[in-house]
Amino acid sequence: MERKWYKKFSKNKEPSELSKLVSKRGLPKPLKVKCFQCKKTFFIKYVVVSKGYSKKNNWEYWTNPEADNLEFWKDKEARKKDNQVCDACLLALYYNKELFWETIKDPKKKQRMRTYVYTGTISE
Repeated sequence: MERKWYKKFSKNKEPSELSKLVSKRGLPKPLKVKCFQCKKTFFIKYVVVSKGYSKKNNWEYWTNPEADNLEFWKDKEARKKDNQVCDACLLALYYNKELFWETIKDPKKKQRMRTYVYTGTISE
């Protein structure tokens, strides 16, 4: 007697028919996006605590001083996929100090990026 796991959990539906947007635990799957600078494809993880996708790779988050406001992220323009930048490009920005200081104006965000680089949250 052959038993398939998907028959038990999905009411006899094949795994390919299961929702492509939700993981097994009921959480949204990571978003597949392209970096607007190098055109590399990467994934953005869903953060359960903030009930949204990580803002670490969002260019608007780093460059816009109003991005700490929760109302800002309700706007769909701020969350659109073509604002995303990969970790390698963020590292290149960080190590180009002149461009880094010119682009990121908020001191808290500068400190946060510095922490992300040194703890390995942003790595190649």
